[in-house]
Formats: sequence, structure tokens, C-alpha cells
Amino acid sequence: MQYKENKSKLFRPFEKNGLSLKNRVIMAPLTRSRAIDNLANDWIAEYYCQRASAGLIISETISPSPNGLSYPRIPGLFSEEQIHSWKKVTNVIHESNGKIYAQLNHPGRVGSTINLPVGAKLVAPSAIAADIMVYSDIQGPVKASKPESFTSIGIKQAINEFVTAARNALEAGFDGVELHGGNGYLLEQFLNPHVNKRTDQYGGNIENRCRFIVEMTEAVAAEIGRDNLGIRFSPYNTQADMPHYEDIPETYAYLANEMNRIGLLYVHLIDTVTRLEQEGDEVRNAIDACFNVMRNTFNGIMIVNGGYTRERAIQAVESGAADLVSFGIPFISNPDLPYRLEHNLELAAADRATFYSATPQGFTDYSTYVPADQQVPFLPFEKKGLSLKNRIIMAPMTRSRAVDNLPTALVAEYYRQRSSAGLIISESISPSPNGLGLPRIAGIFNKEQTKAWRKVTDEVHKNDGKIFAQLNHTGRVGNSINFPYPAKIVGPSAIALNIDIYSDRKGMIKADTPEPLTLESIKELIGEFVIAARNAMDAGFDGVDLHVAFGYLLEQFLNPAVNDRSDRYGGSIENRCRVIVEITEAVAAEIGADKLGIRFSPYSTYLEMSLYDGINETYAHLSSEMNRIGILYIHVADPIAGLDQDPEEISDVLEECFRIMRNNFSGIMILNGGYTKAKAIQAIASGAADLISFGKSFLANPDLPFRLENDLKLNDFDPATFYTAAQEGFTDYPDYQQTENNF
Repeated sequence: MQYKENKSKLFRPFEKNGLSLKNRVIMAPLTRSRAIDNLANDWIAEYYCQRASAGLIISETISPSPNGLSYPRIPGLFSEEQIHSWKKVTNVIHESNGKIYAQLNHPGRVGSTINLPVGAKLVAPSAIAADIMVYSDIQGPVKASKPESFTSIGIKQAINEFVTAARNALEAGFDGVELHGGNGYLLEQFLNPHVNKRTDQYGGNIENRCRFIVEMTEAVAAEIGRDNLGIRFSPYNTQADMPHYEDIPETYAYLANEMNRIGLLYVHLIDTVTRLEQEGDEVRNAIDACFNVMRNTFNGIMIVNGGYTRERAIQAVESGAADLVSFGIPFISNPDLPYRLEHNLELAAADRATFYSATPQGFTDYSTYVPADQQVPFLPFEKKGLSLKNRIIMAPMTRSRAVDNLPTALVAEYYRQRSSAGLIISESISPSPNGLGLPRIAGIFNKEQTKAWRKVTDEVHKNDGKIFAQLNHTGRVGNSINFPYPAKIVGPSAIALNIDIYSDRKGMIKADTPEPLTLESIKELIGEFVIAARNAMDAGFDGVDLHVAFGYLLEQFLNPAVNDRSDRYGGSIENRCRVIVEITEAVAAEIGADKLGIRFSPYSTYLEMSLYDGINETYAHLSSEMNRIGILYIHVADPIAGLDQDPEEISDVLEECFRIMRNNFSGIMILNGGYTKAKAIQAIASGAADLISFGKSFLANPDLPFRLENDLKLNDFDPATFYTAAQEGFTDYPDYQQTENNF
């Protein structure tokens, strides 16, 4: 991939020693004190999900031991309940294409016994209290308690606790582990001779004072793999009553050598001069020298942290002083910090009063940046594992170019031209010979069709595009003259469509009366959708869209004017929705719910679908079921805009229907129907939709995202060429550059 010359390495993807990141802006570990009962909760999951655009998230401090819970609301990773609670967090991060490491930290002497659970105790290298105040939920600020000095057995137990917690972290879904050896906590306490007065093998000279960290690092690396392990240091730190000592440079030179010997993935260094606002050139020069020694000694990845500005971070990465730069407080108040930094946008200020409170305020309520020109639809999109280059979706459109029900080279060219869409949803593709009720509809129910579609998907992927296959059965919409032998027209009930259907052989003819599907044939129908979905994945599609809209078979089941069945597939809302739910469950089980979307058109009257009582309740049930199954998206068409229905008749109830589905469904919401650029911006910015799909505009403008983003004139489409078998009106619409070259 080529990058613009002005795009710093800081914002480019990173790969080294097996670590692959989408950018080099790292979210530093930040204590936030929201873990009620020492468990990760929904607030915490949302907080990290909001910040998943970071190249890597390093979690808040997580305790490996009850003895490490010495200040309020710190999460742990030493019980099954805690592991389970963290899985919710890691799952949402991974669904958003993010990566997260668990920072394991034991506060040691930093805390009060009043915060510890029953049976736990405050421990440290030596029985020396920190001269600091510590907050407690019970009494407010209290003096730090005097710790007990670790016994030799206690040290071994502590190492084992870290090993167990690291193993638990990977089980909980974390991508790796960071050991916290800085900021005055337990591991750093062993390094400092003012705090560590031991006379055994863990105190005295540099090697002894480093021994606890080295042994712990070796043990954790042996358990989870050194390529999944990093460590954090803060040379010259004075936080938590940690005075400077004489041999700091030699201590960290020794540690760098040992971390290099063990083969850790990364070392994460805190610039304590900037972070703690220490004054004086002497400390500044000493820290710079220490960083240089560690950079030159350690062959792994180097992360730097501490008051970095955009300019300073860019300089650090470009100069090679660091591989990655982590940001702390700016990430609290700017969930989209990588985007803001890349585009040099103003940063929101953090409210320090809410840093450690037990509420969502100041935690999950910071908003992402909305650009002044509101180009939201043209920004990259990531949610639930779907990563798109923009939020402009190409809606499915019947084009009737599949001669012999096969996509041709012309079809491949058509989709290739439009691969600048964030996502293409293909034209309707039939899962069954019985679904070919209209002329020149493509199928995907045999090997020849599957192989033909592979040529289409290859062309889209060559152009960095993504494409989902829309599976659609026409049901009662058709005439037997269009079907291959011995296929037949079917529907929920024997109720004919009272309109004419086009056929290549006879022109316009009446729609046939369908055969009602039997219970056995419904099972076969479900099986056809499953096979077609599997074929779609074999053909290279990135996912599947089920068409439950615009009067075709699956929507026919929903409408009591078309479905008069008296069995389990007719009558009540639950029964009329049953075939859709069963098909969705079966297809999701076959290809994965994360590769499956569905399209609805509530209140549409297209193809003689009359309005009926309980439409909102029907789609409330469907959206709840789709949420239960866990599909990727719901794609909703607005029939007022798309089909020119009378807005006064249904606008209020339709708006309520959209709102119900948005509230019931936690996945991605795509809206469609007569959207302009301004309406698309408003819908996404307001949260009504995640993505917007465009139909006819894409038909006539292969480069629609570019034209919309730059406010360029759109080509007019020619309805006369919508459904012909010719190239005209299909692949001959020019892109904007071609239009300009013609003048």
C-alpha cells in the first residue's frame, strides 16, 4: 500500500516480532476505578470499545492477587468470575478490530488495609510505609498502611500469582500481557534501595534487587510465551514516595540486558520528567541517557510514554527513538485519539474530577470528533469485526444481466467499477431454481454458478473492495415461463400477484398462482438457503445478505394478506416470522453470524404488499430475534423515499418502527431510501444509522463515494436500461475523471 508523503509513520500500520498493529498510537494503561466488586463490567467494555482505534490498548491495572487490591475498585484476574467478566471486554475489542493487552500490577505498599478483602494483606519488599495518602470508599483519604515484609515463600507465591493471572488473561481473550514495573508499585519497589532494605538474594546489589522482576518475567514468559509479553518501566520515577538512588542508570541497563536475554516482545518506558513535571536539566539528561541505553541494548519493540504531543510522538517514531508511542490522559477524553492526532484536530480536555469515580460520567461519555465539514460517511468504519474504507454502501439492485442465470464478465466489470463503495451488496441471487421468477436472475445453487461468481468477487477484491451476496427467493413474484424445468412458482399460500410479469419469450404476462409451500418443502427451502450461503462463501463473497423485503418470498410470509396459513408458519406474529428466524439461524450456524446481514422494508406496498395491523410489533419481534442470533447488520429500506409512498399515511409509524429496531438491535444498522449526502451525514451523525446505502445513484455513478465527498455533479440514470441484457446502461456510465476528460 502506498502512503501519502505527509502521512507520518505514527499513523501507519506496524509489524515487528510478530506484532501487527493498524497504527503506532498506543493507549497507555490508566487506572479508572470502575471495577465494582473487582470485576470488569459493561461500562468497562464500552469504554475500551470506544477506544479500539488505538493500535494497541494496554488495559488499566489488573491485580493478580487479593493482596493487590489495596485501593478501590481495581479489577482482578485471579478468579473464574473475573476471567468471565473480562471476556466481555476482549470480545467487543476484537469485534471492533482492536487489540488489547492486560497490564498485571501489584501495588505492594501503595494502599491501605482498609481496602483489602478479608484474608488479604499489604505486602512489600520491606516493612516501610509509603508517605502518601490513599483513597478508600469507606473513609475517604487515609494514610498508606505499613506493609508486611515478603518472606521467601511469599515471593514465590507472588510470582506464581502473576503466572496464573497471565494464563487467565489469555483465557479471557487478551492478546498478551504487560507486567507493570513502574510508578512506585511492587515490582519497582524491589528496585529501589530506599524502599527495599532486604539482605537476602532479593536485596542489596543491582542483580539482587532486579531478581524479583527477572524471575517473574521468566516464569510468565514460560507460561504464555515471550512473544505475548511486555514490561513497563519508569526510570527516575518519584511517584508514590520513590526517591532517586545512585545506580539508576546501571539498574535499567541490567534490566534491559535481562529483558533482551529473555526475549520479551516489548519494553514500555515512561518519561517521568514530562509526566511528573520534574525539573532540572540533570534529570532530563539522565533520563535521555537511560532511554538510549535501553534502546540500544534491547532488540525488541520500544514503546515510549509520558506527556507526548503529536509533534514529539511523530519525531520519536520517525527518528527511530521509539517504535510506538503510548498516550494516557488524552485517550480518556478523546476516544478517537488516533484520528484526531493524524488530522491535527483539537483535543478535548479531560475532567480530572471524574478520573477515579464509580460512575459512567467522565468514563464513557466523551464523544468522538465530528469534522467541521461533517464528512462522516467518508470516514473508515469498524464495528463487530466489519472494517470498511467508508460508510457509503452499494444497495442491492436487480439488473437482469445474468444470461442463463450466470454472472458474466460484464457483471464482474460492473461490480469492479463500483468497488470504491465501503461495501457492495450484490443484486438478488436465487438460492433455488424455484426462485428464478424473473428473467436473467443469477443463481448460486450449483457449482457452475459458484465458479462464475468467483470471477466477480476476485475483481472486487483486486480493487480493495468488499462484497456481500444478497440471497433472495422471488416466491409468488413470477411466471412459470421464466423457470427452468421442473422448477415451480411457490409461496406461503396460493394467492396470486395481480400484476403482469416480464418474460423474454412473451413480454408482459400475468403472474402465476403459486403452490403453497408444504412443511416438508419449507425444510427444503431452509436447506437451499444454507447451501447457497455456503456456496457464496466458496465463491469468495465476504458475507451474505438475506432479502426479506419488497414483496419477495420471505416478506410474503410476514404479511397476513398474502400468508393465510393456519399452521406454525401462519397466523400470529411469531408464526409468520418463523421461517425467517429459522433460515437466519440455519445460515448463521453454517457461515457465522458475523458474516450475515438481513434486509427489511417495513410499510412497503411494493408488489401488492398491503399494509396490515401490527407491522411495528412484527419488526420489533424480528429485530429482537436478529439481535439474539447475533447477526452482523440489519439493512432497512425507507419505502416513503424509495417507492414514493404517501408520507402522511405512514411517516410517523415508520419512524417509530425504525427507532424500535435501532433500540432492539445492537449490531450495525444500514439505512436506505432516497438519501442525499446531507441526509446521510445527518443520519450517521445522529446515531440513527451506522451506514447508508445508495441504489440508483450507484447505478449511474460508479465512483459515487468520490463524487459525494467532493460535491461533484452526479450522472443521471436511464430507467429504460435498468433491466435489459445489454451493456448499455450497465458498464458504460463514466466516472468523474472520464467525464472531465470528455470536455
